[in-house]
Amino acid sequence: MKKKILAIVLIAGLVLMYGCGSSKTDKKSTSSKAKTQTEESQNSSSSSSSSDNSSTAESGENDPGDAGNNDPTAETAKNNTEQQMEDKYVGSWEQEGLLMSDGSIDDSDGSTGSLTVNSDGTYSMTIKDADGNTTDTSGKWTINSDKKLVVGDYKMGIDDNGYLLRDSGQRDGKGFHLYYAMKKK
Repeated sequence: MKKKILAIVLIAGLVLMYGCGSSKTDKKSTSSKAKTQTEESQNSSSSSSSSDNSSTAESGENDPGDAGNNDPTAETAKNNTEQQMEDKYVGSWEQEGLLMSDGSIDDSDGSTGSLTVNSDGTYSMTIKDADGNTTDTSGKWTINSDKKLVVGDYKMGIDDNGYLLRDSGQRDGKGFHLYYAMKKK
């Protein structure tokens, strides 16, 4: 929001400098150009402000510079080939809890889970929520173009600390995405 206000102030300053500094041009033309530029900056400001507000309200996300919009697994994937990522995914994983924005693990919600990724391209996953409801899924896994593991409806990546992360759909504090973190057994 501060960046948008700064941009509007800078645009207004440029418009004023342009309008006051060009003595050789026709005053009517200059005034018309300045008015048009001011209207355009106001229109873009109000339309971007309203679109920001609607997307913020709809998605629950904060501004685009928010650290919560960063993917904690992107760096690991970038530094590894698809085959190296595949090798990292294969094995048995146990859910530790939610990975918080400060790096700690919160296991207080009572959910548990395990995932087995087999080298033959199959997987099996069991998730038990806090209410004791169990979901078992199995099938074929793949690796997508972002080098993430795709198992059923979930896309998971590995962070630099070796956690297999699955987006929880929750956010905390200023808007950090929270991930269920699994560690290899």
